[in-house]
Amino acid sequence: PMSSVFRISTPADAVAVAVMLVRCVPENEMVVFTPNSPGAVMVCPLGEDAPIGGAPLLVPSGHPVRDLAGSRVVVVFGSDTHADAASMAVVHEFSGDDVTVFQFHEGRARCYLMDGVLAGPDAVGEAVDLAAHPYVVGAVLEGRVRLASRAQIRAGFVAEQFGTERAGSVVDMMRAARGAFPAVGPISAAETIHREVLAGYLDSGNRGIEVSDYHAAMLAAAASDVRVRDVLFVHFTEANAAVLGELWRQVGAVLPASEAGPAFVLASLSYWIGREAVPAREAMNVARELAPDYSLGQLLERAYNAGINPALWEQIRPAALDAESERSRNE
Repeated sequence: PMSSVFRISTPADAVAVAVMLVRCVPENEMVVFTPNSPGAVMVCPLGEDAPIGGAPLLVPSGHPVRDLAGSRVVVVFGSDTHADAASMAVVHEFSGDDVTVFQFHEGRARCYLMDGVLAGPDAVGEAVDLAAHPYVVGAVLEGRVRLASRAQIRAGFVAEQFGTERAGSVVDMMRAARGAFPAVGPISAAETIHREVLAGYLDSGNRGIEVSDYHAAMLAAAASDVRVRDVLFVHFTEANAAVLGELWRQVGAVLPASEAGPAFVLASLSYWIGREAVPAREAMNVARELAPDYSLGQLLERAYNAGINPALWEQIRPAALDAESERSRNE
């Protein structure tokens, strides 16, 4: 379990904590957190992606980082220019507070003073091997952190990664599976897909999942049928979230762009349930482009933007099955 308080003795410690909190390796981004309550964290883009001006770099008031008292740690993942800009924004936003700025660039971490002068005798900073830092090692093993950048994560959410021919074959199987749903009903269809497809992956412990084309087609059929999909939600739990996220990502990757949107929405939902904010958002960005009218995507995007806690899912999840059971009884 993630510690409630981190001891930051070196610049490397600060970088490791930031990576743990963001759950991936930021690039050209500033991470701000309060070390005594590290659940409060915000990530702000720097460089070309940054909003114009100083204060808007930080998210609007009401965010927990702004509301909490005490010291704040800022870790800038980017160049000296980025660190200068971030330092000015931090001074503007948190003037009078205890703020320490660190910089991580090209594998080296250092403490960064507000006037741009580097602290310590060695301005070069210390080399950091994130994969070996004790704060990160356990989190990686538990699947709570990816040693990948946002861009690398985003690259996984591309439809038709294995060619047009394979995508067409999977779509043909998907349509055949979906055509059989009305005859058996959504509850029975979902139970069959869980028993014959999902359960085997959920028992795998997320060790090297590789979804077969037939299974991808069955899952894609479920994602495209709202009633079957909603019954399957009973199996979307925090314990299963990492496996489900990777599974749905692979389903979307094998499908053509015209059919991949719902799978990427379900990948995003899975990551959100598992508190993996970056892949949840990257999957959603792709899904909304591919399937802008998919209502679950629209709903989830609003939930993300509103900062709704994923813990709410545990109340929603059983309700979907109950609603479908009631509907089936009344038909």
